[in-house]
Amino acid sequence: MIALRLAWRELKNNYRYWLFFSLNLIVGLIGFTFILLFRDNIADSLSQRSTQLLSSDIAISGRRDITGDEEKKVMSLMSSYQTDYTRLVSLYSMGKADSEKSRLLFVKFIAGKYPLQGNIEIDTLGSVNREKIDVINSKPYVWISPEVAHQFKLKNGSLLKIGKVEFEVQGVIKADTTSSMRGFSLAPKVYVGQKFLKRTELVSFGTVAWRSRYFNLKEPKRAAELKEELEKIITDPAIDVRTPENASEQLSRVIGYLSDFLGLIGVVALLMSAIGIFYLFQSYIFERLKHIGILKSLGVTNKNILMNFALVITVVGVLSSGATLVLAKLLLPLGMDYLKEFYKGDFNDGLTWQVSIIVICLGLIVNLFTCLPIIIVLLRQKTISLLSSELRTKPNFLLYVPGAVFLWGLSVWQARSLIIGTVFFVALLVVFLIVTLALPFVLKTISNKLNGKPISHPGGLWLGYALRLISRNRYTTLLLVLSLSIGITLISVIGQLDKSLKQELTSSKEPKPSLFLFDIQDEQVGELVEFAKKNDIPMADPTPMVRARLIKKNGEEVKRQDKKEGFTTREEEQSRRFNNRGVNLSYANGLNPSEKLVEGKEFSGDYSGEGLAEVSLEKRYAQRIGVKIGDTLTYEVLGVEVQAKVVNTRQVNWTSFRPNFFIVFQPGVLEIAPKTFLAIVKKINFEKQLMIQDLLVDKFSNISIINVTELVTKILTLFKAMAWAIGIMSLCCIVVGIFVLYSILQNQLLKKKNEMALQKIMGFEGRSIFGITLVEYSLTCIVALVIGTAMGTIVAYTVSQIFLDGVFVFNYEFVIGLNIVLYFLTVLTIAVTYRIHHSQNIKSLLSD
Repeated sequence: MIALRLAWRELKNNYRYWLFFSLNLIVGLIGFTFILLFRDNIADSLSQRSTQLLSSDIAISGRRDITGDEEKKVMSLMSSYQTDYTRLVSLYSMGKADSEKSRLLFVKFIAGKYPLQGNIEIDTLGSVNREKIDVINSKPYVWISPEVAHQFKLKNGSLLKIGKVEFEVQGVIKADTTSSMRGFSLAPKVYVGQKFLKRTELVSFGTVAWRSRYFNLKEPKRAAELKEELEKIITDPAIDVRTPENASEQLSRVIGYLSDFLGLIGVVALLMSAIGIFYLFQSYIFERLKHIGILKSLGVTNKNILMNFALVITVVGVLSSGATLVLAKLLLPLGMDYLKEFYKGDFNDGLTWQVSIIVICLGLIVNLFTCLPIIIVLLRQKTISLLSSELRTKPNFLLYVPGAVFLWGLSVWQARSLIIGTVFFVALLVVFLIVTLALPFVLKTISNKLNGKPISHPGGLWLGYALRLISRNRYTTLLLVLSLSIGITLISVIGQLDKSLKQELTSSKEPKPSLFLFDIQDEQVGELVEFAKKNDIPMADPTPMVRARLIKKNGEEVKRQDKKEGFTTREEEQSRRFNNRGVNLSYANGLNPSEKLVEGKEFSGDYSGEGLAEVSLEKRYAQRIGVKIGDTLTYEVLGVEVQAKVVNTRQVNWTSFRPNFFIVFQPGVLEIAPKTFLAIVKKINFEKQLMIQDLLVDKFSNISIINVTELVTKILTLFKAMAWAIGIMSLCCIVVGIFVLYSILQNQLLKKKNEMALQKIMGFEGRSIFGITLVEYSLTCIVALVIGTAMGTIVAYTVSQIFLDGVFVFNYEFVIGLNIVLYFLTVLTIAVTYRIHHSQNIKSLLSD
């Protein structure tokens, strides 16, 4: 009970301090909470819409259709449970209007009753659901997206040629509940009837097409159970059995990568807030050393004193969390409005009980991990030391180990990646070690050098006095540098990676092709090469592509990996996807210009027919499927098993936009396998790109063409949108840092009132006092900028080595601009804080 009474008295007598303390916590929590709400509400919205996204209760899809015995067993099983059934074939193909150039389209060939769930809204027909869908199969009609209407300048009644068929535009798609909210797509979509699929002559062996079967169930709740049964029948990992939950999983992954990075920024905001809390609490508690000493001398036990402050911290944490949730509720609709600019869909903008619990727990944990170690250190002091306000102790870093472990776990959780979360945590740890270990040594050296020298040495009164204040108030200097440098590190990483990615996508060191051709049939290769020579098309030799699936690793059968329940990292998700999906193989004599040997040896030549064939793997693909040099892999190519030994790993520059593959065999193994080919047209001007594209479409209607120049522009646009979102949150993080700086400055300047009054009595002019203060904190800011910029550059370089194959470009324009802006923000903060508190006369300063 005594701890409870002491806690109440503490809050009552010092409510102003605890209000300001709470404000620091709220500022940090609000950024972190917003990310949680962002992620949680999207997941909830997707879950609600997932059945319509899938367009059925359960679906089977893949780049090949189920056939033979598989099909019989599947249809026999589903006949007992289904109420409706339909099919869909979708693929990329070129479209051409009479008066316009050809362009790549994503064509969906739909059959009767599609979609089984949801509807497609057409401007001329209204809402078209499963009952009205047959209209598109009655005649060669096409429903086009607004992008297609704009690109081809089409209107109702216009003709659009797809493959060998001319389709009449019947309407424009206004809404489609079956479409995932793709942040990026190779081409806009169109709908045509499946009845006309054969007439288009677009589908032949090896065509990159997705074949899907959709089922509505009598009991939708049994979807998960049926999924397990179907996966026992369909053992090919390349064919997916999907439920509504899986439908939203793909979409949430697209948005998830953005929210993962934003989550790390939220962690930094929370950490910077914790630094401000740490400083404020330690300053406050050191002023109350006598109070604690008196309590101990009166017989109050250490346990009660600790419980007293723990209760206060708990109450403040809960109240701060509550205020955070209220603010988040008010601000969330604004965030969802921003999200809709890039991803179409209806999002919830309410709080969930899970997020509320997490925020309240965070408010408590951050406070307890930050403040309790300080109290524990103080309670270990002798009572006489506390009464005399003389604290002789060194920081006990072991007390902060639980907080460090919590920060690491929080980073991994928010990044959804063990690697990225750990790199992020190590970067913050390095900043912390530099500031807490190296900087004190530098400050001590400066202090020793200035001993016995005139106060105006070196460089005059302002600099000399400021250097003494900085070097002798080491604790304050360390906290200021630490809070600023952590925020600067993060925003520097973002700026550096932005430049590196853009440079890689637009670099002219290795000219990127202008056009990328796929779905080239084996029998068309010779004719295509001759056609290219005849029409002066700078086309590189076509590259073969063989469809296969991995069935064994080192003799052990590869089984489908199911999604684990609960938290999974991005690395685990990638491993599952790479092990489950079908693969494209190729064969080559050696490396192409966009590849580099990482480990192992090059191919020994053509396969002799004796022993195991040789295979080369892309290095990250090898890591994801858990394979190393010397391991054996068995692939199935149209029922034929091909066994090979891994002889090397390669680094692939994917942004070269050449026909590259994760898996490449030596020559002499796959030549007789059924295959299609890929090809590129080398860099040419835009007008010639369009001319060549039209020539190829007229001659080879089945070949699909990607305009690489437009693709790069799309990628950069998407990245710009994501970078803008991350940049906004990073600036919010800097705002948190500036607020922490303001909190520390205000606390420091309040303590300096008597000192400044004394300076005025001794004849210091107000200009000199402000100048000394300005130089003191400007130097502190500059040190933080140097450390943060250096660490941000190092982290960006590390990330580029791990995830971007070593692509790194130093963004000096960003670095210079960031440092100038942050410096002036700091100066402005100092000026405002000083003017509020110290433009007073001597009497006012001494009376407070």
